[in-house]
Amino acid sequence: MLSTKIYAYNEYLTHKYGAKTYKCPINIPSTCPNRDGTLGHHGCSFCSAKGTGFESHHNMVPIAEQINAARDKMIARYKAKKFIGYFQNYTNTYMPVETFISYVEQALECDLVGIDIATRPDTISDAYIDALKKIKAQYAINITFELGLQIANDSILNATHRGHSVQDYEQTAIKLKSHGFDICTHLILNLPDSTMTDVLNTAKLMNTVKTDVVKLHSLYIAKDSLYEKQFLEGKIHVGSVEDYVDRVIAFITHLNPDIALARLVSRIPKEDAVFSNWDASWWKIYNQIMDYLDTHKLSQGIYYQEDSYGKQSI
Repeated sequence: MLSTKIYAYNEYLTHKYGAKTYKCPINIPSTCPNRDGTLGHHGCSFCSAKGTGFESHHNMVPIAEQINAARDKMIARYKAKKFIGYFQNYTNTYMPVETFISYVEQALECDLVGIDIATRPDTISDAYIDALKKIKAQYAINITFELGLQIANDSILNATHRGHSVQDYEQTAIKLKSHGFDICTHLILNLPDSTMTDVLNTAKLMNTVKTDVVKLHSLYIAKDSLYEKQFLEGKIHVGSVEDYVDRVIAFITHLNPDIALARLVSRIPKEDAVFSNWDASWWKIYNQIMDYLDTHKLSQGIYYQEDSYGKQSI
């Protein structure tokens, strides 16, 4: 699949759907077990009260209106031809399955080629899998689960109040793949106290579960997050941009070249963060990464080996 230094997500989508394809964010009334008291009240340490849908519509805006607004923008800006409905904010499988399926059916009235569902690996029941398999077959569409993992280290997941384990992610990812769903995994390679060993173990886990896509986020400190107070008090630190670039390079070069990379650097509105990308534009850091690969004659998967991450079980 690799035609350049990395297997880029736009190349993956074009290959999959035969045309330039873009995602339309959808915001629905949802929450998270890390916010409603089941696992916690304040969310993961890095998550703001807004979740991750900083630029999305209000969750009471009709789904068709959200999709059509995004579609118009992407046609004008990118000449997009096909579209995916992306249920983006909070934990979208943390509601009655019938409720979520009704939202999916509303989205599918908008002539989409796929549905992406952002969620946690510990909130996907067999009822959800069965219902979405029926949707997938009935509408002949692709369904991708976007699973938050962040890093393959349980101690760090505990410190960031994730409320699930690496094994939860691994078992869920393997199970979803066995039922014909695609997987996109969200990672933060520079969480506090994480190491290069964690980065390499995370790459190995991605290879083991055969995630289809990886989305990398550089750590930002969002306003109204648990990390905000710790950061301002000097209790946590964000490493240098050079350290982040080194981690991304190590990750990419050990990642199976058949896994697409949807993002290498975070994007968050300036007004929503107390720290973001070392006060640099995301594309400048992206260019640093790509220049490093070019200068050192490296590419995705150059050090990839087909070894397994621990023991697999479903």
